[in-house]
Amino acid sequence: MRHSVAESQLWNRTHSEVEDDQDHDPAEQRIPTAWWVGGLLVSGAFCTALLTPMLDLPVIDPLAAVGLALLVAVLAVRALGQTDLNPVSGVGKLSQVRHTMFCFLIRTSIYWYQIYQMAVLVPT
Repeated sequence: MRHSVAESQLWNRTHSEVEDDQDHDPAEQRIPTAWWVGGLLVSGAFCTALLTPMLDLPVIDPLAAVGLALLVAVLAVRALGQTDLNPVSGVGKLSQVRHTMFCFLIRTSIYWYQIYQMAVLVPT
């Protein structure tokens, strides 16, 4: 099995190079985990409390949106850290894939709901 050059370079990394990738900031300079987890929970609750009555959404929709936004934000930060380039194009493509999947799921569920309605309304 042949490996690409990038895979070969990744495979041949030494232990010291892997240690160089670790975070070297002192603990007092790092953001405490409780701060960002607390901020995420508060902002997620605020978004849910604001969007649910305003747009007449079920509670799960804003919570799912916050969760997906968190995943996209983590990918964007990692891309920025690895390449030092603005990750807008990558995040845009990822958002397009996500919206395509949701549209497909919504269309499929509508299709099956219509089939269900036809089966219920059509007498046998």
